[in-house]
Amino acid sequence: MKNLQEVIENATPVTVKKCYGPVLEELAEYTNEPIEVVYEKVRDAFKAQSIIWQMWKGSPEEYYRKCRVYPYDLADFSSLRVYQSIAAPLKFIKGKNVIDMGCGIGTIAIQLANQGNTVLKSTAFIMFTSRIYP
Repeated sequence: MKNLQEVIENATPVTVKKCYGPVLEELAEYTNEPIEVVYEKVRDAFKAQSIIWQMWKGSPEEYYRKCRVYPYDLADFSSLRVYQSIAAPLKFIKGKNVIDMGCGIGTIAIQLANQGNTVLKSTAFIMFTSRIYP
């Protein structure tokens, strides 16, 4: 069985779209980069973020605010089965007030909002995607 990295390295536009869904398109629009560039950055984000984190001298809060690799790494994480298994049970939450702490790029916040919940969320990328998914 192929691991995610092998799938990505041998990906075609169809398999990329299936693996990442609309996340790549949204990130490309947000960053104003071609989707091919975003895909390359997402593909390499985990390794890049690991290296940057090891060399980081500031606080964790500064890291997540300033690290330009972080949104790409979150886009990659959102495609993983472990993430999908976390998000799946949330489909039953409807009509609630929800706070998504540490919402990252907001994939779960968007899911919960689309299910009729009132979701409090933050970060620049979330504010951007909120315009796409009100």
